Amino acid sequence: MSASLQLTGVTELVAELEAAGERFTREELAPIVRGSADGLAGEVKAAYAKQTGNLADGVVVEDGRDGRGLRAKVRSKAPHAHLYELGTVQRFTNETGANRGTMPAKPTFVPLAIRWRERLVSRAKDALQRLRISGFDGSGGVRQS
Repeated sequence: MSASLQLTGVTELVAELEAAGERFTREELAPIVRGSADGLAGEVKAAYAKQTGNLADGVVVEDGRDGRGLRAKVRSKAPHAHLYELGTVQRFTNETGANRGTMPAKPTFVPLAIRWRERLVSRAKDALQRLRISGFDGSGGVRQS
C-alpha cells in the first residue's frame, strides 16, 4: 500500500515567490539601500571640517550598476580627502628644508560608513522578516489547504 501526497497550488506558490522577490527588491530593499547611502553622505558632509567646504562638497552618492537599486556608492571626490582621513607625516621642502609639519588623522568617513552599513543590514533583515507569502509558513514548509 502506498500513500500519496498531493500538493495543490505549487505552481501558483512558485509564481508568487518570484513576483514577491522583484516586488520586495523594488519596494523594500532598494529604498533601504538608497536611504542608507544618502544618510551616510549627509552625516559625512556634516562631520567634515568647514574651512572651505571642499571636503563636504566632494561627497557624492553614485547609483550602482545592478539596475535594481541594490547598490550605491558613497565617495569623496575631493582630492585631499585621504589626507584628512589618514593624516600626513612630517614634511620638508626640497629646496630650503622648511618644515611643513604634520597633519593629524581625522578618521571620519570610514567609521561612519561602518555604522551606516550595520544599520543597512539591520533594516534589510527586518524587512525580510516582515515578508509574507501566502502558502509559505516561514519555516521552510508549505501549508496544506
